[in-house]
Amino acid sequence: MKGFNQHKSVIFLLSISLLFVLTSCTSGTFTNAAEVTQTMISTEVPTATIQPSTATPSVPTVMLIIAEGADFDMVTQVQAVVESLAVADGLMLEIQDGSLPDTLPSNVNVVVSVGSGLDVNGLASSHQAAKFITIGDPNALPGENMSVIGDPAVEAQQQAFMAGYLAAVISFDYKVGGLFESGVDSKTMDAFIIGTEFFCGLCRPQYPPYNDYPQVETLSLEGSIDTLQSTVDLLVGNAIEVLYLQGELISPELLTYISDAGIKIVSDSSPDMSRNNWVGTVSPDPVSVLPDVWEELLSDSTGVKVPAPITLLDIEAELVSEGRMKLFVEMAADLQDGLIATEIVP
Repeated sequence: MKGFNQHKSVIFLLSISLLFVLTSCTSGTFTNAAEVTQTMISTEVPTATIQPSTATPSVPTVMLIIAEGADFDMVTQVQAVVESLAVADGLMLEIQDGSLPDTLPSNVNVVVSVGSGLDVNGLASSHQAAKFITIGDPNALPGENMSVIGDPAVEAQQQAFMAGYLAAVISFDYKVGGLFESGVDSKTMDAFIIGTEFFCGLCRPQYPPYNDYPQVETLSLEGSIDTLQSTVDLLVGNAIEVLYLQGELISPELLTYISDAGIKIVSDSSPDMSRNNWVGTVSPDPVSVLPDVWEELLSDSTGVKVPAPITLLDIEAELVSEGRMKLFVEMAADLQDGLIATEIVP
């Protein structure tokens, strides 16, 4: 009997153990295999996200094109003004030396060129969306999208006119002379004479020698030093007080010889150094009208041709008084406005 009871106890314990194992299998933490696979796939392959484009449009630009051989001082002045205008209008400045680009990038809104020998008209005609301003090119023509500042041929005559006028204003007895390169255009020489006579009329001196003034001489660029000195001696013999020296003739030797002769100098080109007999340099000033031309053209107006006004530089020797400077400025303004002709009208 006792053995039977022990056998029943063993069977009961085994049943309890089996029940515990079965319960653990159905309610434990095991995960279905399909669920495990799905979880792995969803974490290893993230969902693609479309990002918005971060590309920015090109910056609007003004291109400054500098022709080969362009005057350095002029280029420096133009660049400074263009930089200022570009900043004011929110444009970036790009500089190109020597030649025109084959085509303009779409972000170039304005093109400013300095100097001659560039086919700016051709570039402007093929890029109507851009605005063009050219300075110092005798072959440039204004158009729908292009303005032209200055004309070297006209400016040469205006410089000579204003040089003659200033020389007469500075002189004590109207004894004015002009020294030109032998190949000079006759219109330039005539403009000098007209400018002188515009101030002094017949220019009759009060003191001897009683010659006709202004006296005009020419000098070859290939002339010897002896020829140079004899020409200056001829001017000295005519008691010239103020001499217009055409810029092509300027050299240290000639300037020194004229200075030693006691003659004051007006020129269209700056001296090699500061000189106490230098009245001033009569020079075109296209930079002064550039802001107005820029503003007018960018307001969608048709391009125009504007003459460069004449200004006076290199006056450090203080030979031009305030009153004489006022006369010069007023005459230059009338010339700019077209109120005065530099040629003899029949």
